[in-house]
Amino acid sequence: MTSRRPAAPDDSTAVFEWRNDPVTRAASVSQEPVPWADHERWYARVLADPARHLYIAWEGDERVGLCRFDSDATGGSAEVSINLNPAFRGKGYSARIL
Repeated sequence: MTSRRPAAPDDSTAVFEWRNDPVTRAASVSQEPVPWADHERWYARVLADPARHLYIAWEGDERVGLCRFDSDATGGSAEVSINLNPAFRGKGYSARIL
């Protein structure tokens, strides 16, 4: 069973590594690697923004991936982003995380 919890500051490095993975970059709007300093600023903004909800999924003691919801101005809908730890891709985790 996959468990989920709100992202915490100590998840930042894993999220950074997953974002800069070549497969993730190839599927992203911006395909360039993200510098650490840019990631740190982005991550702090996401954690502080009440309209954004970032969750980390776990399987046992390993981080499986993330699911982020960016709510619109009305709160009636949200853009969803899922990114997996490369070691867990192709195993059906995206649907379970969502």
